[in-house]
Amino acid sequence: MMFTQTRTQDPFAARFGKELPTGLREQAQGISWATFSDTFAPIADLRIRITEVETLPGTLKNFHITLLNNTEQGLQEESHCIRSSGAAMACTQLLADRGRRIEMLRFHQCQIFESTVTFILAGNDIHTRWAMGFGGSPEQSIAAALSTAGELLYGSRS
Repeated sequence: MMFTQTRTQDPFAARFGKELPTGLREQAQGISWATFSDTFAPIADLRIRITEVETLPGTLKNFHITLLNNTEQGLQEESHCIRSSGAAMACTQLLADRGRRIEMLRFHQCQIFESTVTFILAGNDIHTRWAMGFGGSPEQSIAAALSTAGELLYGSRS
């Protein structure tokens, strides 16, 4: 009897045992994990890091954010506190203030071990791109995915 080994076409499923969202799965079919990471999660020149989330009465929160901007003069760091109902709104506001307007067309988030991964189909008036971001919390994962989306839509890879 002959056994054949089947190779998954989904690099995320091969690595973590969870399927990519529909649409992204088709784009990533058959590529290696390294190529997948380079394509859908490149290191952004403009990175958002949520350092603290302060819950306020009602539905609002204060998001304490560090913005890292890799410029020709080197890495610049700014601190911000944005009051918002959610991490995605706080991050998209900060990116829009820097000329990176992003619309989230699809959103998918799941737990991987002790981390969270977020997949976003992001768009602007010209392009749409899938982006991935990992973080220690759902909010940090959203910030990473939106930073990546901004790079893919407006950075050197657009």
